[in-house]
Amino acid sequence: MTPEIPEGTNSPFDLLEALKYTPLVSSIPLSNGTENAVPPKSVASNTPLCLSPEEKELMQRYLDLLEPNAQEVSDVQQLQFYKDALAPMLQDVPMPNIRIPVAKATHEESSFFPNSLLNPLTESLLQPSEVEFVPTDVNSGTSSSFTDSTSSTSTCLSPFISNKDAPKTAEIPRSPSTARILRAVEFKSPSRAFSLTSTPKKRQLSESGSVVSTPSSKVQRLQDVIEKQVHDTQLVLNVILLGDSKTSDCYVSFAGSHVRVISTEIIEKISISLTKLSYLGDCHKLLKEEDAISLKMIIESSLKSLDFVNSSTEDADDDMICSKANYLLKNVSLIFQILNMLPAFKKLQNEESFLFILDTLHSLLDYFFLKTMTSVDMSMIEGSEESNYRPFLSLTQKIANAFTLLSKIVHAIPLSEAVVIKVVFLSMKTITVDSSIKEKPSLIQNLPLDILKVPLFDTLQFIFSLYPAQRDFVLQEVLANFAQLPTARSTSRTFKLSNGKSVQLYSTLLVRLLQACTITHLPEDPTFKTEDPTKDLVNSDYCQSHLNSVDALLSKSRHDEYRVANHIVGYLLGRSLRQTKSDINNSFVTLTRIMLEDLLNMLTVPEWVGTETLVRQFALNLIMMIVKEKNSVTTKNTALDFFSVIVNKLLTTFDISLFEKYDLPVPSNFNDPNCFLSGVPRFEEITSSCLAYLNTLCGNDDSLENIVPYTLNQWISFLFQIRKASNDPESNYLIDKVLLKSSNLNMDSVMDSTVYTNHEIIHDYFVLSLYRSSLYLNLKFFVSLIIGFLDSPQTSLRTKSLRIISQMKSIPAILHAHPEVLSQVVSKVADPSAFVRDTVLDLLSTYMMAFKETINQLYVFIAAGVSDSSVSVRKRALKQLADIYEVTNSINIRCDICMKLLSRMNDEEENITELSLQTLESLWFNNAYLSIDPHKKYDDLSFLEKQKIKVHYRSLLKLSSDPSPALHVSLVTTLKRMLTSKENELTKEFCSRIRFLLSFLFTLLIEVATEDEGNSFEVELLHETMSTLFVLSRSFPFLFDYSQLQVLKPYLKSASNIEEQRLLYYVVAIFRQVLPRQKEIPEGFLRSLETTMLQRLTKAGSATLKEMVPCLCYLLSHLNDDQRLYKILGSCLKTLEETRKNDFSSLKAFRLIELIGLFARFGRLEKIDVDWTGVFSFPKDESTDIYVLLLNYMDHLLSSSNDDLRIHVIENMTKIVLAQPTLFTSSRMLSMLDNIFEENNVDCVSVIFRSFLELLAADEDLISEADEKLESKSNQNKKSKREQVNVDMLKGFTERQWAEGVSACLMQKYLSNILNSCFSKNLNFALLALEILQHIIRQGLANPRLCFPVIVALEASEVEELKQIAINLHTELLQKHESLVDGLYAQAATLMFSSKTFPENFVCTIEEHSVFQGTYNVLLSTKNARSRRKFLMQMLKLLEYDNEKLTNMSHEKILFFNFCCSALGGIKYLSLDEPLMILQVIDTVLATIGPTITEWMKGHFEQPYKFFSGILLCNFIHLKRYLKFVYSITDEKVHNFDSSKTFRDKKVPLRNSGLTAELLHPDNKREDVAVMCIQMFEDENISTDPIVKDELDAPEEEHSGEAGNE
Repeated sequence: MTPEIPEGTNSPFDLLEALKYTPLVSSIPLSNGTENAVPPKSVASNTPLCLSPEEKELMQRYLDLLEPNAQEVSDVQQLQFYKDALAPMLQDVPMPNIRIPVAKATHEESSFFPNSLLNPLTESLLQPSEVEFVPTDVNSGTSSSFTDSTSSTSTCLSPFISNKDAPKTAEIPRSPSTARILRAVEFKSPSRAFSLTSTPKKRQLSESGSVVSTPSSKVQRLQDVIEKQVHDTQLVLNVILLGDSKTSDCYVSFAGSHVRVISTEIIEKISISLTKLSYLGDCHKLLKEEDAISLKMIIESSLKSLDFVNSSTEDADDDMICSKANYLLKNVSLIFQILNMLPAFKKLQNEESFLFILDTLHSLLDYFFLKTMTSVDMSMIEGSEESNYRPFLSLTQKIANAFTLLSKIVHAIPLSEAVVIKVVFLSMKTITVDSSIKEKPSLIQNLPLDILKVPLFDTLQFIFSLYPAQRDFVLQEVLANFAQLPTARSTSRTFKLSNGKSVQLYSTLLVRLLQACTITHLPEDPTFKTEDPTKDLVNSDYCQSHLNSVDALLSKSRHDEYRVANHIVGYLLGRSLRQTKSDINNSFVTLTRIMLEDLLNMLTVPEWVGTETLVRQFALNLIMMIVKEKNSVTTKNTALDFFSVIVNKLLTTFDISLFEKYDLPVPSNFNDPNCFLSGVPRFEEITSSCLAYLNTLCGNDDSLENIVPYTLNQWISFLFQIRKASNDPESNYLIDKVLLKSSNLNMDSVMDSTVYTNHEIIHDYFVLSLYRSSLYLNLKFFVSLIIGFLDSPQTSLRTKSLRIISQMKSIPAILHAHPEVLSQVVSKVADPSAFVRDTVLDLLSTYMMAFKETINQLYVFIAAGVSDSSVSVRKRALKQLADIYEVTNSINIRCDICMKLLSRMNDEEENITELSLQTLESLWFNNAYLSIDPHKKYDDLSFLEKQKIKVHYRSLLKLSSDPSPALHVSLVTTLKRMLTSKENELTKEFCSRIRFLLSFLFTLLIEVATEDEGNSFEVELLHETMSTLFVLSRSFPFLFDYSQLQVLKPYLKSASNIEEQRLLYYVVAIFRQVLPRQKEIPEGFLRSLETTMLQRLTKAGSATLKEMVPCLCYLLSHLNDDQRLYKILGSCLKTLEETRKNDFSSLKAFRLIELIGLFARFGRLEKIDVDWTGVFSFPKDESTDIYVLLLNYMDHLLSSSNDDLRIHVIENMTKIVLAQPTLFTSSRMLSMLDNIFEENNVDCVSVIFRSFLELLAADEDLISEADEKLESKSNQNKKSKREQVNVDMLKGFTERQWAEGVSACLMQKYLSNILNSCFSKNLNFALLALEILQHIIRQGLANPRLCFPVIVALEASEVEELKQIAINLHTELLQKHESLVDGLYAQAATLMFSSKTFPENFVCTIEEHSVFQGTYNVLLSTKNARSRRKFLMQMLKLLEYDNEKLTNMSHEKILFFNFCCSALGGIKYLSLDEPLMILQVIDTVLATIGPTITEWMKGHFEQPYKFFSGILLCNFIHLKRYLKFVYSITDEKVHNFDSSKTFRDKKVPLRNSGLTAELLHPDNKREDVAVMCIQMFEDENISTDPIVKDELDAPEEEHSGEAGNE
């Protein structure tokens, strides 16, 4: 980007521009730089700059730096400034040819070089072809007198070269430094060239036209520059070479010693002089070899005399060590400079000398650099103000400069093996210098260590390329130091690629080494002279032989590349996948992962073309490790992880649309080389563009010299691959022609070709070339390999495979194209591993969102996840159901999704419940999803918006129309929780959304009323709307208004069929819920409503009647019409008496009894001030209480009722008692209850249980309300969410019907009946009893110890619903009353056995299923090992037998023993200590009773107990053998087990499946039992020594760490 030029004439920008043109190599003194430096675009032709004092100081510092005695500069910004200023001088740019105008001459004369203009020195350095003499007709009068003076001095010879040595002809050898010489004077600008070699006065005269520059003056100035620089350099050298070290001023005594060394000033003068001289030409032609050798020897002697290593001790002065280090680096850099500038002087290249220099650098790094870096670390930690960071930065820069010179030497000069090895060691030592601080990422970021590594990477690359014999050694050293790299990605990735991504430098080193293996120069074919050779020429033997030789060379080169790549990848993966758990190997996995990620980032960058080979080798080696059966699961897991990184990158890299974008034919089969034939011409154009781009990118950088040949070789190798696969002569001719052209490609022509500066195009071109790689060709195989692990027996591999698949960008397309893969994924929905199931759901959801037409097919698998045992899977399923809800148009699926969400509202995990609630609220009431303003009223919406609303709410309407009472209760509960879970402001917003919904529903009612009544769709919509209003009335009755009730009233009409009865029920129920919450309703409306309901009372259905009577009772009470209620009840009693006389079992009698019960339940009859005794015809009691009178009357009816009517009378008696709960404890009611429970009629008892539930539910409502008030009182400073909602208002129309002690009395009296009913064969009756038991436990109405055995016994029920409720109750009791109930498991086992019925000749088996598994899982969920220990101890007490107990053995006890053995053996234990404990007890019992029983079996055992004892012994041994097989337990483990210690839940024991043990039963033959008993006991070889200690009888010890986590 071009910077903006400031407007000021003397701005800092002008100063920088001026500095760029300071005459560094002219003979003008540098002190004149401020006068002569003028910007090129300056208006003033020769006006000195007017500098400010600050600018003068900056300029002076710059000039001081250029002088031989320049001081050290440590400021990074200034260093960069000086570097930018010097950049134009240091850049090796080509210069144009010199055009010298001369007089016309003959052809013979013009063929010779005009020696009159050039002296011998200039002739030796200048190539004649670069000087062109142009004839001119310039008037001789225009020549300047300066020409003569210049010509007269042109015959002066150089003091270093004689005339006889000067060349006499134009055939002068080409010098590569000619451009450097010509750069010193810019011939195209006479004024500027003249200004560099003359005074200001002369320049002024020249510009004014008084003096004209001539060709001879230009050449003379060039000769003056060369001679002056050679003379100055020789003077400096003579001072050193001829001076005495003891007396000469150029030698000084170093601080702290008596050693005389060359002064720093002289060293810098020599360095600057040599630098300037190198810009003018080849130094070996300008300097004497003996002088260079002497200078090098003197510098080396100075280094040896310092003895840096011995002086760099901890006690030495830091300043002195620092000065020695700086001096050492200047000398080393000067030696490297001499070697680099004089590569032709072979005597300078002494091996011993080179090794000494390298050892000196190595010592510097070991003894000083690391110490300095540590001190920088300490200064940063301590926060000291005087930080030594700047001196360290300066030192680092000097070392980097020395290493840069070293890299140039390695590239230019042949080295011995010893020197190469020493250079490699030094390089690796420096590259890993930051390993000592790799645990401090912040420090690594602040230290500029990369400037040390870059030149050393160049050095290693040059060694790798130039010395093939040392490649293995270099690789070994590079890889051996790999583990020392920092593992933090943020600190290690300091190298930025051209695509903007950052990688670590070490990654680039490996690619550079690989690219260094390629052939840089292919053999040329001299016969190939044209772009389009003939077919005969191409098919000639010479051309074919040439192509075969090129193919052989490339094959050998590729073989070397593969070997190097395999060496690198094999080492990295071998260390990463090693099975040891050391920190080094763990960090190696991270480092390899970083390396692999870096390579994948470099894969599509054109300048790192060798990355493809490394990545391909990674993929190949990983595949071998993945499919190798001997490798462990951990190794395969890590390999799969690495492999997934490659596959995911490849899937995101390749895009087949690139072929169409760049007019390339898409191959029909990428694995067939012949399919690429048609695209070869286009691929050739693309390759040429890439080569031109890379050639321009690399420039003259030697470290990038392998990139272009590597890319070209890859292209040629691809052509050879097509050529070998093709059998068509025409195609072969085309390929051979392109091969000849490519193998004879001239790099100069590449430079001249069009270069695409658009990096995106070059990137796409390079990606297109990767389609020829086996990475793309095998991509489908890579994906199928990962998918294959879906069927792996190891859970971790299945999980890893699924996660990899779910991360693939193109996995939906893969599943869609391959149904068999989709089926394979779907089959894992029921996988035993929760991680696998979770990943499968995620993958299926991604696929369904990509291909929405598959939702109907795959929805069932997502829906099944809602009921999964894993919390994570349930969460995943709920979130995915919400996504499906938004994209599907199926009403049935939407309704089912809502059902699934509602089913999780009572989940044991609170997070699941909250997620379900939030999801439902978002799906139903989020108007933002509809893109509708939430503050808009429904009447203000447009027609289109109203249609959206209809579609949106259709699922809620459909759901509410389900007649299931359980669903309605769930909906109402959920809606209320949505309201109560919000803060005040959110509550208002939620209520506004509900009002919006109500407006919509009532508008629908109005619309439906105007439509044709016969339309089935409208009828269905009417029922759905009314049912939704019913649900909302039970949830939010306070949100309805009077206008909406007016809309509802016309629907109170007679019902002639079931659908109309249901509609009437909804309308009446809405009025019942809403009327008590309305404050201002006209009395006329209420009276009209009362009259209408009275008219419908006689023909209403039973369900409608239960809603209508409470509503009528409210209206009569609100209108103070008590007398009408009195008359209604009296009329019912009177009519009932008349009916009794005629037909008491008629439907009319049923209706009248029901009306009496309902009016008594909801009419508040005690508040009516009338004499009730007059309405009863039977003998009156002393009591005048209407409820007692009604109860007595019903009791009187009960005695004369048949079975059906009797149940109906009992039901209405309970309604009367519920109106006055104290009547439950009356003698008459208790006597009736006793009779009912004694009769044990399921129907009658069910009626009583329902009344108990209603009583307990009222109690629970009041208890919950009291808890809420207590909670709000204890949190006065916090706004309770529940405080903001009136609980009475939300509960609906429920009167307080609770009296203290009634429910507790009833539950305790009839608890045994309730518990026994839980084991009823009638499922509904058992569920009813179990629901009562739930209320009893939660309200604390009975001792938990009485209920606990029943609950545990129910966990073995075959009915899943009963089993799940029992498990929940068991968990709740353990949380609240663990100390009370944890000793009752033996009693529960006995009850469990007695509740089961076994068929005749039933054979009990020990297998992988246990009736105790549910109980064990509950104990496991507490994460308390002590609870499990107590459970096992109690179960084992049931198996304890001694010789006395054997005499009481019976048929029933054997069956119970077999039941316990089967249950204990089939449990899936968490800890291995648990089966060990069982086995130890078995051994103890066998040792006690075994000898006695075997003696019985050897004799005649007529007593039944002896036979049963033999069965007992055999089954003990069966249980023992089963446990030992399943858990792979040896006798030694059993013997060494200490049962007094807490269970160790360190690792879940592996189970061997497939064994089933059949236990003996009493029906077996006695002889068979005897033989088996004796044989099995002898085989066990159990010791019968007396037992020293019975662990089961020992008191349990308390252990501090008993809570064993799962």
